[in-house]
Amino acid sequence: MTERERLELYEQLEQWAVSLAVAVSRSAGLQRWAEDIEQEARIALWEAVQSFDGNGSGIGFVKQRVRHRVLNSANRYGRWDSRELTGILDDLLYDADTNP
Repeated sequence: MTERERLELYEQLEQWAVSLAVAVSRSAGLQRWAEDIEQEARIALWEAVQSFDGNGSGIGFVKQRVRHRVLNSANRYGRWDSRELTGILDDLLYDADTNP
């Protein structure tokens, strides 16, 4: 696969990858991480296009890689959110215990 073909594949799928990232961000309630997840989708798209060897369906290969990466990043940001909330609750409970 030539560099020109790789660039064309990237351009063809970029809007799809961004739309997927936006949809996942919204459905997971991660709006504050939406830009980060979009960037993850673009990076995954670029890496998948670069690693595609030209055998089989480039679109199928790339979409599978991007979906997997976007879902993983949404899970990661979701865990970060839950840890932040847990940390805040722990601080509040500690303050309540030490300041009766």
